[in-house]
Amino acid sequence: MLFQVDRAYRGRAVGAYYVDMLISELADYFKDKRYLVMVDDVWSVQDWEIINECFPENNLGSRIITTTRIEAVANAAGDRVYRTRLLGEADAEALFSRTIFGSVGRCPPHFKDVSAQIMRKCGGLPLAIVSVGGLLASKAHTRDEFERSGLKWRENSELEGMTQIIKLSYNDLPPHLRPCLLHLSIFPDNHEIEIERLARRLTAEGLISECCYRDMEETATDYIYELIDRNLIQPSRLNHDGTHRSCIVHPVIHDFIVCMSTEDNFVALAHAQQKFVPRGYRTIRHMSLLNSGKYDQAAAQIDGAKVSRARSITVFAHTGGMPRLNYLSVLRVLDLEDCEGPLCLDGLCGLLLLRYLNLKGTDVSKLPAKIGELRCLETLDVRSTKVKELPPSILKMEMLKHLLAGNARLPTGIGMLRSVLTVSCSNIGMSADADILQELGEMASLRELELFCNLTQMSEDQKQVTFSSDGFKSLRKLSIRCNSPSVTFMTGALSKVRVLELKLEQRVLEKSRGVYGIEHLSHLKRMLMEFSQHDAGAAAAMAVVRKVVETVHPSCEVITVNIDN
Repeated sequence: MLFQVDRAYRGRAVGAYYVDMLISELADYFKDKRYLVMVDDVWSVQDWEIINECFPENNLGSRIITTTRIEAVANAAGDRVYRTRLLGEADAEALFSRTIFGSVGRCPPHFKDVSAQIMRKCGGLPLAIVSVGGLLASKAHTRDEFERSGLKWRENSELEGMTQIIKLSYNDLPPHLRPCLLHLSIFPDNHEIEIERLARRLTAEGLISECCYRDMEETATDYIYELIDRNLIQPSRLNHDGTHRSCIVHPVIHDFIVCMSTEDNFVALAHAQQKFVPRGYRTIRHMSLLNSGKYDQAAAQIDGAKVSRARSITVFAHTGGMPRLNYLSVLRVLDLEDCEGPLCLDGLCGLLLLRYLNLKGTDVSKLPAKIGELRCLETLDVRSTKVKELPPSILKMEMLKHLLAGNARLPTGIGMLRSVLTVSCSNIGMSADADILQELGEMASLRELELFCNLTQMSEDQKQVTFSSDGFKSLRKLSIRCNSPSVTFMTGALSKVRVLELKLEQRVLEKSRGVYGIEHLSHLKRMLMEFSQHDAGAAAAMAVVRKVVETVHPSCEVITVNIDN
């Protein structure tokens, strides 16, 4: 910097200066000047703090512009932060055309379809558009050359410059974040990933540093947020409170981490039609099985002996080709979310080290009676399946933290599970489940509860869900989806609940406000009310609730959502 602003210092040995001396020289140079300085590509807050000492506040209208890829640096550098966005479709096409053909609109007709594919793969990232466009501009303009050079980046050594730029960001990651980023290569390109699901997986696979004063899943979520702040992954959807709900990996970054994962033997990517694990992989620790079509569904199973040391198996689209569970004795993560096709769970109860089991959205209709033998299991997700009831043996799962039961009936004695933090279940209010709510209230560690209440078969005077002053001593968040709205909170109920979400699926009668006792929730900070219909009953219910909240909980944020409009 000193050489750039004062040529008198050019040629002097940099090693002759200490940092403090350089700062002093620069500060002295700027002290009586009005200056405009741009500091490009700052990588850490510590670097910025050192550089910032060079610029005295002399009230002469000077300006400093910094660029960075890291959110924390931008926030440290000043309160006027401009966040660059990915290019829109029109701007991306214009840049692409100018780079290759010299001007906008000169793309030959027979190149348009493959050009559109290349631009989709670039995902609006100027670096990728300019790099690929520059490469294609120097090639013979044939369709085959376009497709080969523009879409197969991993095989193209001429795009090494773009790869090296991305690798700078990867190399700058602290050691604990690198495996978390490589882990994302398990998911297909442009796949939306729920952050809760990702945090639980990272924890189950042992990729999170243990901290004596913090929950490991909270630490995992912090890691994910740090990758977002470094612009290596992108948030895709937000929760109602503004926190990130899901994320995606940009196609350019995805290609990079797939390449890195393959080189480091971190993840084995396979397709069912291969009928074997691809060559080049040594001991396989994490396998991602990508099934996409009818050919996949008829494929033979991957030889389980090839993946016998795998710590995680993740399957997408269809269960065809999935290795038999009997071979996977050291498996920690089995994730089959939203897979179609028949599912064989033979050997599941032998996976004694399994920590994460995700069967959400699959065709499974019954869990093995001895599933309770999985004593290390931390997450069990059977939402949106045909499972009607959970086996009583799950009461043996002393390490279970997240019980996502969906429509499956919970066994009597569920309150015995003392380590559970999250429960999602339905049919609360049915006569056979009359005591389940009371048992859930006995869970000493329960922090988050999601209830789906079906009260249509109850008499009018029974159509209600009531929370008494007993139980739920640790609950922080309560979500209720109810098709016949009548929820009551008694005096002293839910003393620590900070977030209340009510989703009412049927018409609210105008004479009924649907919710009673909001004033008794002493620590309420945020309330969401969601109505399936926008009518006079919904408006009246919302007005009453708002009035109570504003009177009793003036600092509480109230959010209203109408699904139909």
